[in-house]
Amino acid sequence: MHPRALVAAVAALAAGCGSSALGDPPIKTVMIGQEGGQAASVDGSLKLQVPPGALESSVPITIQQIDAPAAGAVGATFEIGPSATKLTAPVTILVSYRPSDIAAANPSDLRVATFWQGAWAPVTSAINAGAYVVSAQITHFSPWGLVLMTALAAPPDDAGTAPGSP
Repeated sequence: MHPRALVAAVAALAAGCGSSALGDPPIKTVMIGQEGGQAASVDGSLKLQVPPGALESSVPITIQQIDAPAAGAVGATFEIGPSATKLTAPVTILVSYRPSDIAAANPSDLRVATFWQGAWAPVTSAINAGAYVVSAQITHFSPWGLVLMTALAAPPDDAGTAPGSP
């Protein structure tokens, strides 16, 4: 193996297990190609299922827990990247929550949401209240988390579609 390739491979492995800088939350990196695959956050509370053919080539998918970019998030918020990744088919995102995250709210009011143009934009979601998981189909990578529809002023739209997509 060429020394530069070896250094790149070691760096990629380290990125999947460590943090990007001292004190930053750890970034989970998983290489996924045309055959599809799965990735999860370091704590396992966000999972991504990429179907075969959704990626045109191998991509180092990254998932990092971040501070919510605005009020309204329920539980953890995650940056999924790379943000410029071209998806040729929707991928499934599954986000876990704790009952304490929603207090007395109804789990059926939870939605997966992306942060877009300065606000949370919920997408059509499926709620499995027994497993404490909310899932959705998404077509782009960006910040994602959960929101309660009762806490948002705007109705849900299809924010899972990247801006400019049909």
